[in-house]
Amino acid sequence: MAYRQKEYNYNDKLTKDQNLLMDKLYKMRMSGMAEAFENQLMNPNSGLESFETRFSEIINHEWSGRENKKFNRLLKQATLKYPAADLDSSLYDPERQLNTHVIELLAKGDWIDEPNNLLITGGAGAGKTHVACALCVTALHQMRTVKYIRANYLLQESAHAHSEDNYYEYSNKMAG
Repeated sequence: MAYRQKEYNYNDKLTKDQNLLMDKLYKMRMSGMAEAFENQLMNPNSGLESFETRFSEIINHEWSGRENKKFNRLLKQATLKYPAADLDSSLYDPERQLNTHVIELLAKGDWIDEPNNLLITGGAGAGKTHVACALCVTALHQMRTVKYIRANYLLQESAHAHSEDNYYEYSNKMAG
């Protein structure tokens, strides 16, 4: 997949040297830093802050931009049915009869590092898919790679990979 580099648009309100710096930041793929730097240059009050404070803001802007891009990429790769699912208070409703202690342990994500798989069982309409997606989203916020796949599709894909003599590659792909 080719990375499409953002282009810098010359800003008439900045000096030539400032525009050259901005262009270099974009060419180094640091568009977040460039945007934060430009905001500081355009803000007349930013000069009142210390160098460390201003530099920290620039770095934090780049960092959070990269973290957001990574999270969105991982979210897309996870193929969740409910990408907005979260471990909200509805999971603790006594009518759901869920073992909240187990859910809290799973939310920590230690089981992912071991490595273990998670199989959720229950009756129709019990919320298995929602719980699975919520645990996946929690793991994604920890910047872990996850994959949501229904058991029947996993078995079908596994059988297909086995029949095509590429089961080893398929199992490595699923292992992350």
